[in-house]
Amino acid sequence: MKPKKHARIGMFHLEEAVLDVLLAAKNKGECIGVAEISKRSGIYRSLENENSALNDSIVRGLLIKLICEDRIEECKKPNNQRG
Repeated sequence: MKPKKHARIGMFHLEEAVLDVLLAAKNKGECIGVAEISKRSGIYRSLENENSALNDSIVRGLLIKLICEDRIEECKKPNNQRG
């Protein structure tokens, strides 16, 4: 199998993991952020600095892609933060 095909398959599975987490959160009436999506999906990079934005960079990139493709919408938390 060629590398690009592996990448497409990998992206599909990562997107599905994120979408599954988002659907479960929506069904519970939750508006969750990037860090929580990362943890619930298991797509979390544990670096030395636990508060590093890089820990959630994969999920952040996937969310941007899904929003740009109009596959998901951002939710607003009560304190007007994005979720």
